Amino acid sequence: MNPLIEFYLPVRGMGVGQHEYDFQIGQAFFEQFEGSLIENGSFGVHVVVDKRVDMMTFSMTFSGIVATTCDRCLANIQLPLEGEGDLIFKFEEGADEREDDHDESVIYISPLTPRLNISGYIQEFLSLALPMVKVYDCESENPKPCDLEMLRYLSQQNTSGPEGNGDDDENDDNPFRDALKDLIV
Repeated sequence: MNPLIEFYLPVRGMGVGQHEYDFQIGQAFFEQFEGSLIENGSFGVHVVVDKRVDMMTFSMTFSGIVATTCDRCLANIQLPLEGEGDLIFKFEEGADEREDDHDESVIYISPLTPRLNISGYIQEFLSLALPMVKVYDCESENPKPCDLEMLRYLSQQNTSGPEGNGDDDENDDNPFRDALKDLIV
């Protein structure tokens, strides 16, 4: 059975007006997308479709957690994530599913389209909401997920490296640094 079957929305059978859908997605959802930035997570997704005669608007809000590694200490964390997104589907005779050249949020579909799979759009919105640096304020968690040994190591490296106090620079035997010093002259 297709695990994404619940994400097919009826287009032709849908009446004019607002329609609301709620989805709970997890690891089985993300496994369907090869190369996804999110491999595991748990989200509640709320979709509002406003169908009109010539188009449909798609508004989505989501919140949940992503299982990932912390970019600060490399510990496994449950990163909170929430966001929203909007798309416009315009009906056009003879149109295959394609995006507008000028506006990425406008997608043309045929008015005869029987159903529309929105799973790819949901996955894309979730991936776009993923921050570039995966850290969060975990101070309120008990126990903290932080890898304290890694944080101590990084703290030690910051204080004894070239940007640190500089006391250890002359005592370190580093052939790469010595070769660079010769080039600077």
